[in-house]
Amino acid sequence: MALYLCSQVLISKNDVVIAGDPGYNGANEVFEQAGASLELVPVDEFGIDLNAIEAICKMKKVRLVYVIPHHHQPTTVTLCADRRMRLLELAKKYRFAIIEDDYDFHYACSPVLPLASADYYGNVIYVGSLGKIIAPGIRIGLW
Repeated sequence: MALYLCSQVLISKNDVVIAGDPGYNGANEVFEQAGASLELVPVDEFGIDLNAIEAICKMKKVRLVYVIPHHHQPTTVTLCADRRMRLLELAKKYRFAIIEDDYDFHYACSPVLPLASADYYGNVIYVGSLGKIIAPGIRIGLW
């Protein structure tokens, strides 16, 4: 629900949205339903490919980038610290929003902090889920 609400508020017809490939198809469908022009970029062992994101930004006005930095679905890769900081720099430079989907944040242990924790410019929209904590069968989104 959080992704749906964000997409309805942020996306207009033909806005460019960047997401990882492979990635969470449910989110991609929500963005396309909102009218987005979806651009898919590779995900490697360090996370989403920021060079590919910047190449798109140089050619098109990007509205938002969707990332799952903690436990990327389906690869389970964690976005490395250098890429997290560079993604924030790109968001500032090219003026796009970031939707950080932190559906599997580990509250109990020493976690890798969310991307939003280092966002000093207000570009990151942090969404999560209580479903994995309360009960895997319950679908509850937050933002």
